[in-house]
Amino acid sequence: MAIDWLGHAFAGSRLAGGYLLFNVQRVGNESGLVQFGDVDWYTSGADTLVRTQAVTGSWGAVQNTAFGLAFLSLGRAPVVMSKLQYKDPAGKEKFGHWQQRPRDAANATRWLEKQLHKRLNWQVVNLSMPLDILHRSPMMYISGNQTLAFSDEECATLRRYIAEGGLIVGNADCGDKSFAASFRELGERLFPDYAFRALPPTHPLFNDELFLAKGEKKPPVIEGLGNQAREFMLLFPTDDAGRAWQLIPQVMQKAEGALPKEELYHAAGNLFYYSTERGLVRDKKKTWILPEQPKGEQKLTIARLEYDGNWDPEPFGWDQLANYVRKAQRLELDLPRVRLGADQLDAAKFKIAYLTGTGSLELTEKQRGELKRFSYEGGLLIVDAAGGSAEFVASAERELRLAYGRELEVVKPDHPVFRIAALLDGVKYREKTQKLFGEGMNKPVLKMIQEEGKVRVFFSPLDLAVGMVGQPIDAINGYAPDSAWAMMMNMLVFGLQMK
Repeated sequence: MAIDWLGHAFAGSRLAGGYLLFNVQRVGNESGLVQFGDVDWYTSGADTLVRTQAVTGSWGAVQNTAFGLAFLSLGRAPVVMSKLQYKDPAGKEKFGHWQQRPRDAANATRWLEKQLHKRLNWQVVNLSMPLDILHRSPMMYISGNQTLAFSDEECATLRRYIAEGGLIVGNADCGDKSFAASFRELGERLFPDYAFRALPPTHPLFNDELFLAKGEKKPPVIEGLGNQAREFMLLFPTDDAGRAWQLIPQVMQKAEGALPKEELYHAAGNLFYYSTERGLVRDKKKTWILPEQPKGEQKLTIARLEYDGNWDPEPFGWDQLANYVRKAQRLELDLPRVRLGADQLDAAKFKIAYLTGTGSLELTEKQRGELKRFSYEGGLLIVDAAGGSAEFVASAERELRLAYGRELEVVKPDHPVFRIAALLDGVKYREKTQKLFGEGMNKPVLKMIQEEGKVRVFFSPLDLAVGMVGQPIDAINGYAPDSAWAMMMNMLVFGLQMK
């Protein structure tokens, strides 16, 4: 009733004072509700404040100004996780068992705030909300103890949320087997080329994040489905993280002693660090998704090479790059998939070909010959190790040596490809890569095969594919998104200008 009243009051513009808005923010942040009725309380409140702000920047009295500023700053704090409110799979009730632990996400967020000394939020979402609301959080949390059932339209929304950089985390309440099984089936329905597996002890979630297991404590059992560069979906099948998070307030009141199920609290922090590249958070009104740009004036056709392997791990990255180059170069990208080895790769049709992967690359003699013929007929081959996969790097370098009969060489920092645009001040690397190189390193790393002064191949042993998606996520060995877009754009323009 009270929430409904707030929605009606907003719709009728009855809430304008700073103190009233400050308390609306408290209700919104504690309840996790994005909307009161059909009204996005933060967007509506911020619009009200902007509309009523004086030329001095104030809202009348000092106290009113203070409360207005508090509304804006606290309401826009980064969102750790979205908790999904889903329909009843059986159709008997309005909603399924999404809220059996009503404070799990809230408590995990507040506990994490205390560890990081940083203001954070959480939110409740449903799959009828726009994607920009879903993307306010890098992580969507689904819990329950019944068999999940989503419509084709809802599955399309979940698939797009993940493809655009999101992570979905499932929790089987009380280790419910029907929920766990249906969550796995959901993942394989969304991404039939991938499968769940138990995360190994060497996984970054257990080794490289905020909290590590101490003494004899073992990390929780977590299953994951991903593209070998990043995780798409994670599942707590038996350990019931939601129950542990629900109990956090009682636990935190203890003055002494170890926290029971400490590893599950730590898992919340590790998930946050993993999904934000060690805490690189944005306030909830900002996004990594580039705005749609008008179509470019000049068309560039790029053959995305398909082979028997993980040839297209991050397709959304090309949507992002398309908008980036439209704005920067007024280029329009045409991105057909071309089967390598099927006599389809013709330099007369495609000025550039792109090859990527996440595991071992093994090509046939015919495929190697097709790559070489394409390059020597005037095409440029761009090869990228998605995620910075060491396995792909080693195998791709071997295959390129076999195909071209030449060694790869390092591209020097003064090469023309780096002078085209956006790289004059150097590049930015992912957190993991920057630690390996050292803080002062900002020179791009790129290899090539050239002959008679002509570049035949550019090869990036550092990730571009995941970087082009734009979402900060941990354990990627490669370029930060802005630099990934710039690196790829420069190689495309270089190839376009080749004679």
